[in-house]
Amino acid sequence: MYSDTICIKYTRNWRWMQVPAKNKAKWERKTVFSQKRVAFYREGHYNKKANGIHRGGKGWKKERGSEGFLSDLMIHNEPTEKGTPMSGTYTHRPVLLEECIQGLAIRPDGLYIDGTLGRGGHSEEIVKRLTQGGRLICIDRDSQAIEAGKARLAPWAGQITFLHGNFGDLAQLLDDAGIGKADGMLFDLGVSSPQLDDPERGFSYMHDAPLDMRMDRDDALTAWTVVNQWPRTELRRILSQYGEEKYAGPIAAAIERAREKAPIETTGQLVEVIRGAMPAAALREKQHPAKRSFQGIRIAVNDELTAISRMLQGAIPRLNAGGRLAVISFHSLEDRIVKSELAAAAKGCDCPPSFPVCVCGKKPLVKLVPRKPILPSAQELEENPRARSAKLRVAEKLPE
Repeated sequence: MYSDTICIKYTRNWRWMQVPAKNKAKWERKTVFSQKRVAFYREGHYNKKANGIHRGGKGWKKERGSEGFLSDLMIHNEPTEKGTPMSGTYTHRPVLLEECIQGLAIRPDGLYIDGTLGRGGHSEEIVKRLTQGGRLICIDRDSQAIEAGKARLAPWAGQITFLHGNFGDLAQLLDDAGIGKADGMLFDLGVSSPQLDDPERGFSYMHDAPLDMRMDRDDALTAWTVVNQWPRTELRRILSQYGEEKYAGPIAAAIERAREKAPIETTGQLVEVIRGAMPAAALREKQHPAKRSFQGIRIAVNDELTAISRMLQGAIPRLNAGGRLAVISFHSLEDRIVKSELAAAAKGCDCPPSFPVCVCGKKPLVKLVPRKPILPSAQELEENPRARSAKLRVAEKLPE
């Protein structure tokens, strides 16, 4: 049996829904394009209005031309088993791509590291700018990302080394591979779009899937373990500290009550528990009620914040003089760590302000270029709403 995935346009961003066949006609009449109609538009057979006004119910907006609009869509039409989320293709959009390339100030014969390969968008732009003497090291903790990257970057296979591992272990990974210092490093701290869009990975609160959330599927800890086995006090801590969820206490209590009756097996079940624990006013907010909780659990599962600190402490010493370090963060917890670590490296001296002279002897290791974070342009935000919270910070290694 084939399932229809239908794209619903709200005023703020895109959402994907799997609609039962019996309800397809109703959804088509109200607010959606069916697969067949999307394909019809995509092939250029429909150009009724030059600016591409896409019909629908309330919440629809006038978009840019139909060709550009539809080129961004993911068309799913895969056979699925009952209860199994669908697979499909996607359009990968590297965040702050041009800004990253400019920030790295790439030398054609240099050695560069993409510490978060993802689907290879940033890596491809870096390696294109390298001569035969240049080299690129691609690192990712997701084995699927490594395989996808190898396929995408096959034309430059002779210049690229792929390493499977956590960027928090950067120094050890480079030592094991016999790699010394680099001329530039890039780290994109966000969860990659393919991971979010693949229901089986359990990252998304928009799909009902097994509780997983592991970036590296070889890791033992899963979201199921966190939700069903961690103490209530620890759940409250990670929801509050990592998810910045102000209703962390009631949500943790609700999870504890629910799992006493039966284990919480799927993301859909967890979303319903979270919804039930939140007051009505919170449910009326623009963002999804489970967004912060899912973020907190994901960070705990993957130990993301500790890995960022270890990565930064390992990356700066491995840069050549004049080499650039570029880091993209997506939420305040990540950016706070990046900002603090880079500021400390740029300051050098950590003597108390009351000391008349420096006695620690520490010198600045980097300079910030620029001092403030780089944000996505208005055009990028229009084309890729997921970039809205991205911040790019760049530092240049000073001579020792």
